[in-house]
Amino acid sequence: MKKNSVELAQEVSGKVAELATRYKSLKQKVADLEAENQRLQEENRQVATDYSDLKARFEIYRLSMAVSTRGKDNTDAKRRIDQLVREIDKCLALLN
Repeated sequence: MKKNSVELAQEVSGKVAELATRYKSLKQKVADLEAENQRLQEENRQVATDYSDLKARFEIYRLSMAVSTRGKDNTDAKRRIDQLVREIDKCLALLN
């Protein structure tokens, strides 16, 4: 059967309204996802900062434990101190 122009217009109008609703819904979803992405990126930066701080503190702890113990761990402490001295020397050389 053929549809008359009024029925076709109503059908098109309904589809346009449905598309507009879906567009608004998807636009809001994109905005929500962008906000969540921003929040997660900030959280990731914070976790990375915390990780580097903990890593530095662990190195200090490990060095202090190596220095404070006696016996076979002394070689590890000496090696670590030598490594730190070399790093300091490199930094000083770069500053000069």
